[in-house]
Amino acid sequence: MGVDLDYNQYTGFAQIPYKIMEYLMVSNSTIWKLLKYPQSNALQQADLTMAEKRALVYGGQPITTENNPYRLYTVRFIDDAMTEEVTHLHIYMNRVVPQNAQVGSIDICFDCFCHNKIAVLSHPNYKPNRYDVMFEELMKTLNGKDVDTLGRLYFNGDGLSRVGNARLMSFSSDHKYQGYGIVMSVNVA
Repeated sequence: MGVDLDYNQYTGFAQIPYKIMEYLMVSNSTIWKLLKYPQSNALQQADLTMAEKRALVYGGQPITTENNPYRLYTVRFIDDAMTEEVTHLHIYMNRVVPQNAQVGSIDICFDCFCHNKIAVLSHPNYKPNRYDVMFEELMKTLNGKDVDTLGRLYFNGDGLSRVGNARLMSFSSDHKYQGYGIVMSVNVA
C-alpha cells in the first residue's frame, strides 16, 4: 500500500488576479495614473483615491464601445474595450506547472498596452514610452515581493516553470496598440 500524500488543492487559485490588483492599489500610484490619464503628463497628475482606482476595474459589467471607464481587467482580452486611446492592464493566469503532488508553479500574465497616440509621456529629462514605464513599475512593485497570501512573485525564470519573460506586442488590425506581455510566476504548496 502506498503512502497517503496531501495533494495540493490550489486553494485560492481564482483569487490570484484580485490579490495582485489589491496589492497594486496600495503599493503603486504611478500604475494607476498611467491607467487613468491618457495625457502625456499622466505622471504629473494627482494620485488617485481608492474609489477612483476601483472605478477603473472591470467587474463583468456590460461594456459600451464609447467612453469605456475600465482599464484593469482580470481576463486576457476584451475585444469591445479596444476602441479608445487608453492604457490597459490585464492580469490573468496562463499556466500551472506541477512539480510533484504538493508543489506547483502558477504563471501569471500581465498584459500592459496603450494606444499608439498616447504612448509617449512627457518628462523633464526624456520622453519615455508609457508601456516601458508600466513595465518598470510592475517590476519594481511585484518582482520578488510577497503578495498577500500568494507567496513571492518572481520574474527570473529560476522557478519551477522557468518562464519569466516579457515580450513587446502590438495588435489590432492596424497595430494601434503596443505594450508588453509579461509573465511572472509564484510557487504554491
